[in-house]
This record gives sequence, structure tokens and C-alpha cells, in this order.
Amino acid sequence: MMKKLLCILLALVAAFTCMAGLTVSAEKAEPDIDPESPLYQKMALFVGDSICEAIYEQRDADYNYRFGWGGRILYNNDMRGVNLGKSGASVSDCRGANTILAQLKQQSPNGEKYDYVIVHGGVNDAWDSCAVGAMVEGFEGPFDMATFAGGLETTFKYLKETYPNAYYGYIINFTIPNSRQTSLADMSAYFTVAKEICDKWEIPYLDFYFDDDFNKNVMKTHTDENLYDYIHCRTSGYEILTPRIEAWMETLHIKEEPPVEESSEEESAEVSAEASAPAESSAPAESSAPAEGEGGIPVYVYILIAAAAVVVIAAVVILVRKKK
Repeated sequence: MMKKLLCILLALVAAFTCMAGLTVSAEKAEPDIDPESPLYQKMALFVGDSICEAIYEQRDADYNYRFGWGGRILYNNDMRGVNLGKSGASVSDCRGANTILAQLKQQSPNGEKYDYVIVHGGVNDAWDSCAVGAMVEGFEGPFDMATFAGGLETTFKYLKETYPNAYYGYIINFTIPNSRQTSLADMSAYFTVAKEICDKWEIPYLDFYFDDDFNKNVMKTHTDENLYDYIHCRTSGYEILTPRIEAWMETLHIKEEPPVEESSEEESAEVSAEASAPAESSAPAESSAPAEGEGGIPVYVYILIAAAAVVVIAAVVILVRKKK
């Protein structure tokens, strides 16, 4: 009888453990959507080359519905949009018609609908040792598409004219020091002029390339730990890049405030009075979600496991006493 009881108890423990594992797995599969994020339910367009496209990760069945940083960011924020990144795409026309500009033109009929347009490119220009070129004065052009600089200015001009309601951003790629394609070992000339052009066109940029600590200690671009071929990201690489790109995108709507002009004594008095008034509580409302323990695992899972363990221990003690 005691043996049967012990078997039943062990089966219950296994069931509890299985349920706990299923619960944790199900929770990990769901995105942690923040309705307060400026990205929430917005529409975004991602354009770029094979790194943006995530050509290797698309082969991973576990991520085929949210590959690359584009797919993850759309998924994480309940956004609509598309990742048009394409293998071989360049900023200049060194690759012929396969340009970042062509990707923007593909979605131009929907230009007014996009809230965010994120541009990534330059690696293939460096791959082909395309002429870097230089930023030119003025915004009208024409700009020389045969150079990286001219291609980027042409792209930004078209972007601003065709996507008037969007917040824009340009991603400067991480370093690629150990690729077999030696021209990628030093892309500093391309991305130095890219930053100048971004400033000119008032396009915010996220600079991975000139961040030595990120490249050496986080992305580890000198190894293949996060890069399949020292160029294209593994899933771990996109897991590193995505939260950084996502956090940066959340700041794109923030504009610099104009300098505050000196106010009169009466206005100053009014401001002081408002400042001294009791502020409303900014504490978040209590959530009905279950409490979580370390690692995001719900507390009740620990309780179930602990309870099962107590029952097993009690059963073993009873069985030992019975034998005596």
C-alpha cells in the first residue's frame, strides 16, 4: 500500500514539474509588450542589407516569425510593418539596382502611413571598396550615387520627401575585423562620413562601429561567437542588438527643447507657485499579474514544487518507519 502511495506521490511531483516547465516555456514565448512605449502598435519599415535581412536566422525554425532586429521589434511592440532588408544591398549603386534606395521606393505608395523608417547599410559598399566620396553643400543635389556619400545623401533626400510623417534613424554597423573579405576590416572612412551626413540631414544614428567596448566585449566581433562567418549575426547576435536598437528607437520621437527664455518676475512667481503645489503620485497602478520570483518565474511555480517536495519527504519518512 505504501509503495503504491509513494508511486502516486512521485507521479504527482512529475506532473507538477511538467506543468511548471510548460508554464515557464509559454511565458517565455510571449513578448513583454509595453503599451506605454512610443513604439506600441505603430508602423515601421526596416531597410538594409543581409545583416538587416537576417539571412541566416531565417533558417532557424524557432525564430522564423520574428527574425532579425526588425522582426523582433515588430513582435515585441505589437507593431505593423515590414523588414525589406536584402542580401547584397548597398547605399551607393556599386551593386547596380540592388540599393537601399530601391527598398524605400518599393514602399513609397505607403510612405505616409509609416511611423518609423530605420535605415541600415554601408557594409557592401566597403566590401566592394566603393569610393567613399564626401558630403556636399545644400540639400537639392544631384548627389553622386557612384559614391557612398552621394548614395547616402540621395537616400536621405528621398526618405524625407516620401515618408513625411515618420521618425527616421540610421544604424551604423558593428565592426567586422576578421572577415575573409579584407576590405571590411576597416570601414571607418565610410561611417565617419555617414555620421557627418546624418548630422546634416538631421537623421539620428545609432553608432555600433566606433563603440570599442561593445565590439570587443559584448558583440565580440573578432570571434564567431555571435557571427556565423564573422559578418552575419547568429541568433545570439540579434539578441544582443535588438534591445539596443529598440531602446534607441524609443527615443527618436524626442526633439530637443528650445532654450527657455528669461521670464518676468510675475511669470517666475507663477512657476514657483506651481512647483510648490503637491504633485500627483506617479506610482504605477497595482497589477493583477502573478508575482514573479528570480528569473521571471511565477512564485506559484516555486510553491507547487516546494509542496510536492514536502509531500515526497513525508512519504519517504512514513515508508521508512513502516519498514522498521
